[in-house]
Amino acid sequence: MAEQRDVVIIGAGVIGVCCAYFLSEAGARVCVIDKGAICSGASYGNAGLLTPSHAIPVTAPGTIVKGLRWLFDRSSPFYIKPRPSLELMSWLWRFYRSANWRDVERAMPVLHQLGRRSVELFDEIIQKEKIECHFELGGWLQAYTTEAGLRDGVHEAEVVAPVGVESRRIGREELASFEPALSDEVIGGVYYPGDGKLEPGLFVTEVARILESRGVEFHTDCDVLDLDLSNDSRCTVKTGAGDYDADTVVLAAGYLSPDFAARLCLNIPIQPAKGYAIIIEKPEPCPKMPLLLGEGRIGVTPMGDRLRFSGTLELAGNDLSISPHRVEAIRRKAPAYLPNLDFSEPVEIWRGMRPCTPDGLPMIGRCPAHPRVVLATGHGMLGLTHGPFTGQLVSDIVLEREPEMDLGLVDPGRFS
Repeated sequence: MAEQRDVVIIGAGVIGVCCAYFLSEAGARVCVIDKGAICSGASYGNAGLLTPSHAIPVTAPGTIVKGLRWLFDRSSPFYIKPRPSLELMSWLWRFYRSANWRDVERAMPVLHQLGRRSVELFDEIIQKEKIECHFELGGWLQAYTTEAGLRDGVHEAEVVAPVGVESRRIGREELASFEPALSDEVIGGVYYPGDGKLEPGLFVTEVARILESRGVEFHTDCDVLDLDLSNDSRCTVKTGAGDYDADTVVLAAGYLSPDFAARLCLNIPIQPAKGYAIIIEKPEPCPKMPLLLGEGRIGVTPMGDRLRFSGTLELAGNDLSISPHRVEAIRRKAPAYLPNLDFSEPVEIWRGMRPCTPDGLPMIGRCPAHPRVVLATGHGMLGLTHGPFTGQLVSDIVLEREPEMDLGLVDPGRFS
């Protein structure tokens, strides 16, 4: 006989664990299930950047042109692996339809609010729970080596300013004192003071440990076989380790969420976007703040005695192999911005999948056909940045409280 739970969460990454945190804080009985370990997917190896400034969705006009130009360059920042796939073609068509300034301007306030409020909640959670995870809110700097790149960076700052994103241009004469680790090839940058960073693996695993000590159950290496939604008063999550009943199921399974689409009678157009990271020992000099190496679209994050380089967005289906071309692109481009880098013996080379929707917005809300199922997925490259506020919103939805923001644009039914 299945054991009763108030809420079963599928997915133990940053989104699922944040949902569990706020639901548990509100008094719900919570069980978290994952086919892998806690924080074993994109939540582990991502850049660790907290960037509410990243308010322009990936569908910004011009992305498609760049994508076509980069289509046959396997080392480009954005790469689509050519393959016969109806799902990919449908996703790209929806992406094309969303790539206009009207939709982008509607999306920007939503993305900024998700990020800004999450940064506030990160601060509250980390202080309250005394979590050590290299958390800092000292801003981040986007650095450029070309005039064209700097113009694009300044323009991006001007575009997001109306939704409340603060920024400041840093000229060449100020760079040496502002970020001494940068090379002489960097001619300027844009500084976003509202951004920050943390080590995602430390944060997620520590929050999970705290939740377990408070009675939240975690079942890892546990495959979900089916969802039984035939009973109007409960849901049953069938797994290889037994069945779990709940009043509500929260689907926070990242790029694997479409696997549940047929069972939910819901179209979940998510493409897995592979990203890469190279972690090396801390060099000298080492950046004192997170950076974006602008033209290369490479994130650089100091984490204790290590430095993490991350980048690329590769639409290659569920292929989890490591492409040497993508890794080499990071190794080749980074030294133009930071001297004295040694990639010869990296601590780790990582890749993981981010769940990308075709309009650049996540899915947060009840499943239209099955209101006992709540979705929290599709955050793309901003899953960490949006994690805590998504968890709070899901808690509000499950407990039928008024959410803090309008969820119309992130309604999971918008693609049906």
